Amino acid sequence: LGPTPCSAPHPYAVVRRAINRGGAAAVLVTGESGAGKTEAVKAMLAFLVAQQGARNGRICDALVGSTQALEAFGNARTLQNKNSSRFGKLAEVALDPETGEVEGAFVHPYMLEASRVTHRARGERNYHVFYALGRALERVAAAPDLGTIGHSFWAKPDLWPAWKSLADCANLAGLSRSPYLKPDDGWIPQGGDASNCMEDVVGSMRAVGLLDEEVLATMQVVLAVVLLGNVSVAAMVPDELANLGNKQEFLSPEATSSLASHAVDENGTTNTCAPTALAMVADLLAVPASDLRAFLGTRTTAPERGGEPIVQPRAPRDAAMLRDSVARELYTTLFSWLVRRVAAAA
Repeated sequence: LGPTPCSAPHPYAVVRRAINRGGAAAVLVTGESGAGKTEAVKAMLAFLVAQQGARNGRICDALVGSTQALEAFGNARTLQNKNSSRFGKLAEVALDPETGEVEGAFVHPYMLEASRVTHRARGERNYHVFYALGRALERVAAAPDLGTIGHSFWAKPDLWPAWKSLADCANLAGLSRSPYLKPDDGWIPQGGDASNCMEDVVGSMRAVGLLDEEVLATMQVVLAVVLLGNVSVAAMVPDELANLGNKQEFLSPEATSSLASHAVDENGTTNTCAPTALAMVADLLAVPASDLRAFLGTRTTAPERGGEPIVQPRAPRDAAMLRDSVARELYTTLFSWLVRRVAAAA
C-alpha cells in the first residue's frame, strides 16, 4: 500500500488507504501468536462495512458473523494466546464500483490444525466449541423443564426434547471424561471467555444463515467427535472375534492382551464407559453400531488366490490411531461444511 507515516499503521487507516487506491488491493495481516491478527482482521472488516455500507443488511451480518462462527470452531486457547486461530484465512470483499458499497464477500479458511482435536501440548485446550457445548449440555441436563432454563438458544418447545436427549447422551457416555477435552486443570475452562459462550456460538451460526435444526445437527457431530475419545480399543472388537480366544491366526499377542484387559487404550488408560460411548457415537452419526465397531476394530484381508476374505482384529495401537483419525476427519469435514455455509451466506 505504499509508505506509511509510522511503523505501526492503524487497521482503519490501512483499509482507508486500500479503498482510496481504487481497483484491487490486498492487505496482509501477519505476526507471531498472540500479536492480534484475528482482532485486527475483525476490526478492519467491521470498519469496511461501517464506512462503505452494504447492499443489504444480510451481507453485513454474514461478514461479521462468519468471523465469529469460524472462531468458535477454529480457535483455541494456547500457551501464548487464549483465542488463537488454528487455521489460515483469506477474506475477499467485493465493492460496487459505482457506489462503493459492499456487494459480496467470501471467506476462504485453510489448513485447520486437525491434530488439536485429539492431541494437544500440555496446558493447551481444544477448540472453543467443545467447551461451549459441554457447558450448554450441563445446563440442559440440570434443568427439569423448559421453563427453568431461562431465555436461551434452545428455549424452544419443538427443539427442547432434542437438546435434552443430547444432554442425556453426553452424561451417559461420559463427556466430561473424554481425553480429547480434559486439560490439566479441569475439563471446562473457567472464566468469562466470550468465545466459550454457547449463546455467542449459536448466534454467529444463525447470522450466517443456519437454521436451528442445522445448529442442533452440527452439535450432534461435535458431540460424536468428543465421545469417540471414550471408545476403548477393546470396545471396538466385535464379539464374534473377541470370542476366538488365543487363536494366533486371528489374534496377535497385542490384541489378545487388549481383549483380556477389556478396556485399556494404547496409553494404558481404563475406560469403563467405552461400550456405551461407541453406541452413543453410532447413534449420533446415524450409523449402525455394529458397522462402526467393525470398521474401527477389524481389518479385512483378501486372499491373493481368491476365497473368503479374512477378518482380523486390529492391533490395539492401530485401532486407537484409526479412532483418532476418524475423530479428526469428522471435525475437519464439519469445519469445511461450515465454511461452505459461511461462503453461501456472504
